[in-house]
Amino acid sequence: MSRNSRRSTPTLNDLGVAYRLLGDEPVGGGRFYWLRVRPTHREVRVSNGKVKLSLVESHRVSSLVCKNPTPRPVVILEGTVVVGGLQNRIVERTVVIPPKAVVVIPVKCVEAGRWSARRGRREFFQRGRAARRLRQELKRSKFRSHRAGGPWTARQDEVWDSVYQECRRYEVFSCTEDYGEVLDFLQQSISPEDLPDLEPPAGANAVMVTLGRFPVWFEVFPRPRNLRPILQDLVLDVLSVAEEPVESRDSVPRPEEVLEKLFHLPLESVEGVPNTPGETLVVACEDWIGEAVFLEDRLVHASFLHVLVN
Repeated sequence: MSRNSRRSTPTLNDLGVAYRLLGDEPVGGGRFYWLRVRPTHREVRVSNGKVKLSLVESHRVSSLVCKNPTPRPVVILEGTVVVGGLQNRIVERTVVIPPKAVVVIPVKCVEAGRWSARRGRREFFQRGRAARRLRQELKRSKFRSHRAGGPWTARQDEVWDSVYQECRRYEVFSCTEDYGEVLDFLQQSISPEDLPDLEPPAGANAVMVTLGRFPVWFEVFPRPRNLRPILQDLVLDVLSVAEEPVESRDSVPRPEEVLEKLFHLPLESVEGVPNTPGETLVVACEDWIGEAVFLEDRLVHASFLHVLVN
């Protein structure tokens, strides 16, 4: 469906996006459900350890200058933690960086106590994806801003408070209140022998994660190869909360029921990141907040998290 012909608040289903459940397997106290989602934009590359973007300071805490040196569009995913510069940051929105382009991307600081470069180095490198709780709070803060008539952006003080709470939760003492040290702790607290060797089915480019039986996370990537690099982050997240109770309910929705709900929620377009292609559509209901990025009417990335909206 073209942008000109669709209704103002389309659903993923209206936009021709469809899914197929391929299988599932247990992980710690949860379960991973593998899906194939189509159509996606298969020409976009995802920034990771092999596909690298150049990130440097922009003279503003809330943004970084991002250079794509490759001849293809590259997407950097929301929730990506980048370390270096004057303080570590988290990428606030999924952004498609055009080929050979330099753009400014929105970020939030996740290291409140540092305001100078270590050893004079101002460049950044990607540390990994933030765990679910911080991304939940980021989405909740963005939604509150949007609901109040503001932009789709989080409040910096709320992000700092969430990082502080995560440091306390895991008893991580950080002299700069650095979320990167929380990620280090999570990685070091689980031995490699305890990490399951996951093998998504052929064609899987999306995953729904449950804690216990309760669905908490759904994410879609352009291609199956983009799913594998983030699996360890997902596994660490699930294993780190395996002993915590999930919200008590008399009736727990099945993953298939949640997927049907998410694919039929009305999406709303929000202001894009300047000088970047694509369109960001967002959605919030009483217990889920999601973001989906489209390029040329094809899905690039989508992330939905179980978040109680208040």
